[in-house]
Amino acid sequence: MKRPIQKFVSGLLSVFLLLGISTTALALDPPTAAPAKTPLTVTAELNKLALMKGVTPADFDLGRAPTKVEAAVMLIRLLGQDPFQLPGCGTICYGYQDVPEWAELFVERFYQLGLMKEVSPTEFGSNKAVSANEYLTALLLLLGYQEGTDFTAADPQTMAKEIGLLTSNVQTAPFLRGDMALLSWNALTVKFKNSSETVGQRLVAQGILTQAQYDSLPTAFSHEVSLYFPNGVNRFPVGTKSVNLVLYNDMGKEITTGQPFTVQYLGADGQWTEVPLALFFTMELLMIAPGESKTFVCPLDDGDYQYQPGQYRITKTAFQDDMGLILTAEFTLE
Repeated sequence: MKRPIQKFVSGLLSVFLLLGISTTALALDPPTAAPAKTPLTVTAELNKLALMKGVTPADFDLGRAPTKVEAAVMLIRLLGQDPFQLPGCGTICYGYQDVPEWAELFVERFYQLGLMKEVSPTEFGSNKAVSANEYLTALLLLLGYQEGTDFTAADPQTMAKEIGLLTSNVQTAPFLRGDMALLSWNALTVKFKNSSETVGQRLVAQGILTQAQYDSLPTAFSHEVSLYFPNGVNRFPVGTKSVNLVLYNDMGKEITTGQPFTVQYLGADGQWTEVPLALFFTMELLMIAPGESKTFVCPLDDGDYQYQPGQYRITKTAFQDDMGLILTAEFTLE
Protein backbone atom coordinates (compact mmCIF):
# COMPACT_ATOMS: atom_id res chain seq x y z
CA MET A 1 0.00 0.00 0.00
CA LYS A 2 1.34 3.44 -0.93
CA ARG A 3 1.33 6.31 1.49
CA PRO A 4 2.09 9.98 0.83
CA ILE A 5 5.77 10.82 0.77
CA GLN A 6 5.44 13.78 3.11
CA LYS A 7 4.09 11.57 5.91
CA PHE A 8 7.26 9.53 5.87
CA VAL A 9 9.50 12.57 5.88
CA SER A 10 7.54 13.81 8.88
CA GLY A 11 7.93 10.36 10.41
CA LEU A 12 11.67 10.49 9.97
CA LEU A 13 11.79 13.87 11.69
CA SER A 14 9.73 12.41 14.52
CA VAL A 15 12.27 9.61 14.97
CA PHE A 16 15.07 12.14 15.31
CA LEU A 17 13.04 14.16 17.81
CA LEU A 18 12.52 11.02 19.88
CA LEU A 19 16.29 10.54 19.84
CA GLY A 20 16.73 14.04 21.20
CA ILE A 21 18.04 15.56 17.99
CA SER A 22 17.01 19.16 17.40
CA THR A 23 15.66 20.24 14.03
CA THR A 24 15.91 23.95 14.73
CA ALA A 25 18.89 24.23 12.37
CA LEU A 26 16.92 23.01 9.36
CA ALA A 27 17.30 25.28 6.33
CA LEU A 28 16.55 24.74 2.64
CA ASP A 29 19.20 27.10 1.36
CA PRO A 30 21.95 27.50 3.99
CA PRO A 31 24.56 30.09 2.98
CA THR A 32 28.05 28.74 2.37
CA ALA A 33 31.35 30.51 1.79
CA ALA A 34 32.37 27.96 -0.84
CA PRO A 35 30.57 25.43 -3.05
CA ALA A 36 30.23 21.77 -2.17
CA LYS A 37 32.83 19.42 -3.64
CA THR A 38 31.12 17.76 -6.59
CA PRO A 39 32.34 16.60 -10.03
CA LEU A 40 30.91 19.75 -11.64
CA THR A 41 32.41 22.25 -9.17
CA VAL A 42 35.78 20.44 -9.16
CA THR A 43 35.90 20.49 -12.97
CA ALA A 44 35.12 24.21 -12.95
CA GLU A 45 38.04 24.82 -10.55
CA LEU A 46 40.41 22.71 -12.69
CA ASN A 47 39.27 24.75 -15.67
CA LYS A 48 40.12 27.99 -13.85
CA LEU A 49 43.61 26.58 -13.23
CA ALA A 50 43.91 25.73 -16.96
CA LEU A 51 44.32 22.05 -16.09
CA MET A 52 41.10 20.70 -17.62
CA LYS A 53 39.00 21.87 -20.53
CA GLY A 54 35.53 20.96 -21.71
CA VAL A 55 34.51 19.58 -25.08
CA THR A 56 33.29 23.17 -25.62
CA PRO A 57 33.81 26.25 -23.41
CA ALA A 58 30.33 25.70 -21.92
CA ASP A 59 30.18 21.90 -21.76
CA PHE A 60 32.45 19.64 -19.68
CA ASP A 61 30.55 16.52 -20.82
CA LEU A 62 30.97 14.87 -17.40
CA GLY A 63 28.42 12.12 -17.94
CA ARG A 64 30.47 9.92 -20.26
CA ALA A 65 33.65 7.89 -19.94
CA PRO A 66 36.93 9.71 -20.60
CA THR A 67 38.83 8.61 -23.67
CA LYS A 68 42.45 7.58 -23.54
CA VAL A 69 43.57 10.73 -25.33
CA GLU A 70 41.61 12.90 -22.86
CA ALA A 71 43.22 11.07 -19.94
CA ALA A 72 46.65 11.55 -21.50
CA VAL A 73 46.11 15.30 -21.83
CA MET A 74 44.91 15.56 -18.22
CA LEU A 75 47.92 13.65 -16.89
CA ILE A 76 50.43 15.67 -18.92
CA ARG A 77 48.93 18.89 -17.58
CA LEU A 78 49.18 17.55 -13.99
CA LEU A 79 52.88 16.98 -14.65
CA GLY A 80 53.26 20.57 -15.78
CA GLN A 81 54.38 19.46 -19.23
CA ASP A 82 51.73 21.02 -21.44
CA PRO A 83 53.62 21.04 -24.77
CA PHE A 84 52.08 24.36 -25.73
CA GLN A 85 53.71 25.95 -22.68
CA LEU A 86 57.15 24.36 -23.13
CA PRO A 87 59.81 25.50 -25.61
CA GLY A 88 61.19 23.11 -28.19
CA CYS A 89 58.38 20.49 -28.02
CA GLY A 90 57.57 19.83 -31.65
CA THR A 91 58.99 16.46 -32.68
CA ILE A 92 56.67 13.45 -33.00
CA CYS A 93 58.48 10.15 -32.45
CA TYR A 94 55.63 7.68 -32.13
CA GLY A 95 54.05 5.82 -35.02
CA TYR A 96 50.42 6.00 -33.92
CA GLN A 97 47.92 6.61 -36.69
CA ASP A 98 44.84 7.34 -34.54
CA VAL A 99 45.84 10.48 -32.62
CA PRO A 100 43.86 13.67 -33.41
CA GLU A 101 45.98 16.58 -34.52
CA TRP A 102 45.15 18.73 -31.50
CA ALA A 103 46.53 16.06 -29.13
CA GLU A 104 49.67 14.98 -31.00
CA LEU A 105 52.16 16.86 -28.82
CA PHE A 106 50.44 15.72 -25.60
CA VAL A 107 50.55 12.09 -26.72
CA GLU A 108 54.22 12.50 -27.64
CA ARG A 109 55.05 13.44 -24.03
CA PHE A 110 52.78 10.64 -22.84
CA TYR A 111 54.58 8.20 -25.14
CA GLN A 112 57.95 9.21 -23.73
CA LEU A 113 56.76 8.77 -20.13
CA GLY A 114 55.03 5.42 -20.72
CA LEU A 115 52.13 6.08 -18.35
CA MET A 116 49.69 3.83 -20.27
CA LYS A 117 50.13 0.88 -22.59
CA GLU A 118 49.60 1.29 -26.31
CA VAL A 119 47.23 -0.90 -28.29
CA SER A 120 49.91 -1.55 -30.91
CA PRO A 121 52.93 0.27 -32.39
CA THR A 122 50.55 2.03 -34.79
CA GLU A 123 47.53 2.47 -32.50
CA PHE A 124 47.42 4.52 -29.30
CA GLY A 125 43.73 3.78 -28.66
CA SER A 126 42.78 7.46 -28.61
CA ASN A 127 39.02 6.91 -28.52
CA LYS A 128 39.13 3.90 -26.18
CA ALA A 129 37.29 4.44 -22.88
CA VAL A 130 39.62 4.60 -19.87
CA SER A 131 38.71 2.65 -16.73
CA ALA A 132 39.22 3.81 -13.16
CA ASN A 133 42.03 1.30 -12.68
CA GLU A 134 43.82 2.49 -15.82
CA TYR A 135 43.65 6.13 -14.75
CA LEU A 136 44.68 5.32 -11.18
CA THR A 137 47.60 3.25 -12.47
CA ALA A 138 48.77 6.19 -14.57
CA LEU A 139 48.41 8.59 -11.61
CA LEU A 140 50.40 6.29 -9.33
CA LEU A 141 53.16 5.99 -11.94
CA LEU A 142 53.14 9.78 -12.28
CA LEU A 143 53.64 10.00 -8.50
CA GLY A 144 56.65 7.70 -8.67
CA TYR A 145 55.09 4.45 -7.47
CA GLN A 146 56.18 1.23 -9.14
CA GLU A 147 53.76 -1.22 -10.70
CA GLY A 148 54.45 -4.71 -9.39
CA THR A 149 56.24 -3.37 -6.30
CA ASP A 150 53.95 -0.78 -4.73
CA PHE A 151 50.72 -1.86 -6.44
CA THR A 152 49.37 -4.05 -9.21
CA ALA A 153 47.52 -3.02 -12.35
CA ALA A 154 44.67 -5.28 -11.19
CA ASP A 155 44.39 -3.38 -7.89
CA PRO A 156 45.71 0.18 -7.90
CA GLN A 157 42.79 1.24 -5.70
CA THR A 158 44.26 0.00 -2.41
CA MET A 159 47.39 2.11 -2.76
CA ALA A 160 45.39 5.04 -4.13
CA LYS A 161 43.18 5.02 -1.02
CA GLU A 162 46.19 4.82 1.31
CA ILE A 163 47.75 7.99 -0.08
CA GLY A 164 44.49 9.96 -0.28
CA LEU A 165 44.17 9.82 -4.05
CA LEU A 166 40.98 7.73 -4.21
CA THR A 167 38.21 9.12 -2.01
CA SER A 168 34.70 7.81 -1.52
CA ASN A 169 33.05 10.47 -3.67
CA VAL A 170 34.81 9.04 -6.74
CA GLN A 171 32.74 6.54 -8.70
CA THR A 172 34.91 3.75 -10.13
CA ALA A 173 32.24 1.88 -12.11
CA PRO A 174 31.15 3.35 -14.35
CA PHE A 175 34.14 5.67 -14.46
CA LEU A 176 33.20 8.98 -16.07
CA ARG A 177 34.86 12.30 -16.88
CA GLY A 178 33.57 13.74 -13.61
CA ASP A 179 35.42 11.02 -11.71
CA MET A 180 38.60 11.74 -13.66
CA ALA A 181 38.24 15.35 -12.54
CA LEU A 182 37.83 14.37 -8.87
CA LEU A 183 40.91 12.12 -8.98
CA SER A 184 42.93 14.82 -10.72
CA TRP A 185 41.90 17.38 -8.12
CA ASN A 186 42.86 15.01 -5.31
CA ALA A 187 46.25 14.47 -6.96
CA LEU A 188 47.16 18.15 -6.58
CA THR A 189 47.60 17.73 -2.82
CA VAL A 190 49.11 14.21 -2.88
CA LYS A 191 52.88 13.90 -2.36
CA PHE A 192 55.23 12.21 -4.78
CA LYS A 193 56.64 8.93 -3.47
CA ASN A 194 59.45 9.45 -0.92
CA SER A 195 59.07 13.22 -1.19
CA SER A 196 57.53 16.07 0.78
CA GLU A 197 56.52 17.78 -2.47
CA THR A 198 52.96 17.54 -3.75
CA VAL A 199 51.83 17.61 -7.37
CA GLY A 200 50.47 21.10 -6.86
CA GLN A 201 53.69 22.36 -5.28
CA ARG A 202 55.67 21.10 -8.26
CA LEU A 203 53.29 22.97 -10.57
CA VAL A 204 54.03 26.10 -8.54
CA ALA A 205 57.78 25.50 -8.92
CA GLN A 206 57.26 25.10 -12.67
CA GLY A 207 55.30 28.34 -12.88
CA ILE A 208 52.07 26.60 -13.92
CA LEU A 209 50.24 27.57 -10.72
CA THR A 210 50.88 30.56 -8.48
CA GLN A 211 51.56 30.09 -4.79
CA ALA A 212 48.26 31.84 -4.06
CA GLN A 213 46.38 29.38 -6.27
CA TYR A 214 47.97 26.42 -4.50
CA ASP A 215 47.33 27.87 -1.04
CA SER A 216 43.63 28.29 -1.93
CA LEU A 217 43.13 24.61 -2.84
CA PRO A 218 42.07 23.47 0.67
CA THR A 219 39.43 26.21 0.89
CA ALA A 220 38.07 25.95 -2.66
CA PHE A 221 35.19 23.79 -1.43
CA SER A 222 33.13 23.77 1.73
CA HIS A 223 33.76 20.88 4.08
CA GLU A 224 30.18 19.94 4.76
CA VAL A 225 27.48 17.51 3.72
CA SER A 226 26.56 17.76 0.04
CA LEU A 227 23.89 16.19 -2.15
CA TYR A 228 24.55 15.96 -5.87
CA PHE A 229 23.95 14.04 -9.06
CA PRO A 230 26.87 11.78 -10.04
CA ASN A 231 29.27 13.51 -12.43
CA GLY A 232 27.22 16.68 -12.53
CA VAL A 233 24.61 15.24 -14.90
CA ASN A 234 21.35 16.90 -13.86
CA ARG A 235 19.32 17.05 -17.09
CA PHE A 236 16.91 14.20 -17.80
CA PRO A 237 14.09 13.54 -20.26
CA VAL A 238 10.49 13.81 -19.12
CA GLY A 239 9.40 10.27 -18.22
CA THR A 240 12.59 9.39 -16.34
CA LYS A 241 11.59 6.75 -13.79
CA SER A 242 14.32 7.38 -11.21
CA VAL A 243 17.53 9.31 -10.63
CA ASN A 244 20.62 8.60 -8.55
CA LEU A 245 21.91 11.04 -5.93
CA VAL A 246 25.12 10.97 -3.92
CA LEU A 247 25.17 12.19 -0.33
CA TYR A 248 28.78 12.96 0.60
CA ASN A 249 29.90 13.65 4.17
CA ASP A 250 32.92 15.95 4.02
CA MET A 251 32.54 17.02 7.64
CA GLY A 252 34.56 15.72 10.53
CA LYS A 253 31.74 13.81 12.24
CA GLU A 254 29.33 11.00 11.41
CA ILE A 255 25.95 12.02 10.01
CA THR A 256 22.58 10.27 10.13
CA THR A 257 20.01 10.20 7.35
CA GLY A 258 17.30 7.97 5.88
CA GLN A 259 15.69 6.94 2.60
CA PRO A 260 12.89 9.57 2.43
CA PHE A 261 13.08 12.52 0.08
CA THR A 262 10.72 15.06 -1.46
CA VAL A 263 10.50 16.47 -4.99
CA GLN A 264 9.61 20.11 -5.67
CA TYR A 265 9.09 22.03 -8.89
CA LEU A 266 9.87 25.68 -9.61
CA GLY A 267 6.75 27.60 -10.56
CA ALA A 268 6.46 30.59 -12.86
CA ASP A 269 6.24 32.76 -9.73
CA GLY A 270 9.71 31.63 -8.65
CA GLN A 271 8.37 29.58 -5.72
CA TRP A 272 9.13 25.91 -5.03
CA THR A 273 6.06 23.67 -4.68
CA GLU A 274 6.09 20.05 -3.52
CA VAL A 275 5.20 17.35 -6.07
CA PRO A 276 2.35 15.21 -4.59
CA LEU A 277 4.01 11.82 -4.96
CA ALA A 278 2.81 8.71 -3.11
CA LEU A 279 5.89 6.61 -2.31
CA PHE A 280 6.65 4.16 0.49
CA PHE A 281 9.87 4.38 2.51
CA THR A 282 11.31 2.26 5.28
CA MET A 283 12.25 4.11 8.46
CA GLU A 284 15.80 2.72 8.52
CA LEU A 285 18.43 5.13 9.88
CA LEU A 286 21.62 5.29 7.84
CA MET A 287 24.98 6.36 9.25
CA ILE A 288 27.59 7.95 6.96
CA ALA A 289 31.10 8.29 8.38
CA PRO A 290 33.35 11.30 7.73
CA GLY A 291 34.79 11.18 4.23
CA GLU A 292 32.26 8.57 3.10
CA SER A 293 29.31 8.79 0.74
CA LYS A 294 26.15 6.89 -0.08
CA THR A 295 24.25 6.69 -3.37
CA PHE A 296 20.47 6.84 -3.21
CA VAL A 297 18.07 5.75 -5.94
CA CYS A 298 15.22 8.24 -5.99
CA PRO A 299 12.10 7.03 -7.86
CA LEU A 300 10.21 9.87 -9.52
CA ASP A 301 7.27 8.03 -11.06
CA ASP A 302 4.44 6.89 -8.77
CA GLY A 303 2.10 6.28 -11.72
CA ASP A 304 -0.11 9.27 -10.97
CA TYR A 305 1.80 12.54 -11.20
CA GLN A 306 2.41 13.90 -14.71
CA TYR A 307 5.76 15.65 -14.90
CA GLN A 308 6.18 18.58 -17.27
CA PRO A 309 9.42 20.06 -18.66
CA GLY A 310 10.92 22.44 -16.13
CA GLN A 311 13.13 22.92 -13.10
CA TYR A 312 12.86 20.55 -10.12
CA ARG A 313 14.77 19.75 -6.97
CA ILE A 314 15.05 16.84 -4.56
CA THR A 315 15.43 17.48 -0.84
CA LYS A 316 16.78 15.10 1.79
CA THR A 317 17.26 15.44 5.52
CA ALA A 318 20.54 14.71 7.32
CA PHE A 319 21.58 15.21 10.95
CA GLN A 320 24.88 15.67 12.74
CA ASP A 321 24.70 15.67 16.54
CA ASP A 322 21.99 18.25 17.31
CA MET A 323 22.18 20.01 13.94
CA GLY A 324 19.69 19.21 11.20
CA LEU A 325 20.12 20.06 7.52
CA ILE A 326 17.82 19.79 4.54
CA LEU A 327 19.99 19.23 1.46
CA THR A 328 18.86 20.03 -2.06
CA ALA A 329 19.89 18.98 -5.57
CA GLU A 330 18.32 20.70 -8.57
CA PHE A 331 17.64 19.04 -11.92
CA THR A 332 15.90 19.79 -15.20
CA LEU A 333 13.35 17.69 -17.08
CA GLU A 334 13.22 18.37 -20.81
